[in-house]
Amino acid sequence: MTRRAFAALALAGAALPADTARADAARRVRIAALDWSGAEALLALGVAPVAVADSAGYRRQFAHAPLPSSAADLGGRWQPNLELLASLKPDLLIVSSERGPDEALELRIAPRLAMSLHGTGLSPLAAAEAALRRVASAVRREAAAEAVIVEAARVFDGIAKSLAASIRPGLIVAVLEPDGRHVTVHAKGGLIGETMERCGIRNAWTRPTASIWGFSRIGIERLAEAPEARIVFVDQGPRTRRALRLLAASTLWQSLPQVAAGRVARIPDLFPFGGLPTAVRLARELDSIVARGVVHAG
Repeated sequence: MTRRAFAALALAGAALPADTARADAARRVRIAALDWSGAEALLALGVAPVAVADSAGYRRQFAHAPLPSSAADLGGRWQPNLELLASLKPDLLIVSSERGPDEALELRIAPRLAMSLHGTGLSPLAAAEAALRRVASAVRREAAAEAVIVEAARVFDGIAKSLAASIRPGLIVAVLEPDGRHVTVHAKGGLIGETMERCGIRNAWTRPTASIWGFSRIGIERLAEAPEARIVFVDQGPRTRRALRLLAASTLWQSLPQVAAGRVARIPDLFPFGGLPTAVRLARELDSIVARGVVHAG
């Protein structure tokens, strides 16, 4: 499936020492990412994609993996501009495993490497590691992938160790819905929930969820079921600002124990379907909240 990309890598590095050849070849291969977690993986490996779908959306949610200004914007992730994509002459496309309708057209442009972070039978973090290694193999950056994985484990273990001796209230990580009446809470089973568990950060929302992604949409009144928790909401920009305006006038929200006590904090926008670098960023942000106490969102 990645024969064309591998051929380009081999030709680019034919006359260079092995390690130098791999790094130089990886930089030369033209890779377009229709999948955000694929773009994140490439950048973590030191490879800049030539194009990304919805680059503005990517930049909002992946500040930890900045996209170079040279990357072309391919338009929507589910309806990319295939004419522009073809004109860029990529050697490889990184797509979501959930894509389908444009598969035949995309294959005429370049070989496809599908990112599989869900439905793999692996836990979210294990799936993220496997996906990173798969991308690394395609661009011959295996050593870089192992370095990213080792660093992630170091961060997770460090946070877990620092919290082991303390008793702290749990966190509820949520998205404030713009209707001002609902939130989406992250429970066990998704990347956010498993990252919290891996770092020893107690997830105060323990109710089961039917979602394979580990989150559920609930009424705000149900947050009172975990009265000692701290609420951490993901700031999604205009959607969140609208929610906050409505919640400021909501007696139900204001009467929640967490809100009344000022135990509400925000973290920057974050893609819940991201890869290992997303998990590391989340871990650091939640650790910072736990360590310093909660800053009232206002």
